[in-house]
Amino acid sequence: MGTIVSSITLLIRTDSRANILGFLIAAGAFTLLYYFNVKNLKKFILIGISLSILALYPSLLGSIFDLLSQKLQFGFVASEGSSMEIRINLIKNGFLFLAQTFGFGTGAGNIEYWMANKGVFYAGDITDMHNWWMELLVGYGIIIFTGYLWMYITMARGFYTAYRQIEDKFIQSVSLGLLCCMIEFVLGSISSSSNIQTEWLWVFWGLVIAMYHYIDIIARQRQCLECSKEKTEV
Repeated sequence: MGTIVSSITLLIRTDSRANILGFLIAAGAFTLLYYFNVKNLKKFILIGISLSILALYPSLLGSIFDLLSQKLQFGFVASEGSSMEIRINLIKNGFLFLAQTFGFGTGAGNIEYWMANKGVFYAGDITDMHNWWMELLVGYGIIIFTGYLWMYITMARGFYTAYRQIEDKFIQSVSLGLLCCMIEFVLGSISSSSNIQTEWLWVFWGLVIAMYHYIDIIARQRQCLECSKEKTEV
């Protein structure tokens, strides 16, 4: 519990709008997947009572909404030289580089050179894409990016299926947690300058892939057991 509180506090203190929004979406997904069940009717009632109590204190709700609105002011109107304009121009340059390389990308580690020397749209002194998805697309090309998306969606569906179908508390809890992390990462990854060189991220993805294959092995073993039982019954 202390880790959760400290992590949320750190998230708010960083003022990372994409990560805050991603966290809220992941929390919403967790709530729907975990509590949206007839068996958890009592939990729904407790949540309703808690919300009703909060409704009795409009000043508290007002302060919470004010904090969220302040943290999530994205400023979609891109003024000249603003952070939003630079991010948009980075994306424009990225698509330009992708077209110039016929969809094969600039190659690993070459985006910074292209941005500094061949960028058409103004991005100041910033050469990193500041967007995980664009970094993969521009750096490695359409084919690799499509394969990455396929793998990402496949693992997310695998965790969702495992959470719904495998009656094992450990697998269910880990699958739900990793699925929510993957949902949050979709938005959270567009905030930092570059995630390629972040060591802990690759450790995390290693754990995600390992867990996915572990679940796949468990599912195959259960299928074999069911088939053997059917044969013995026949």
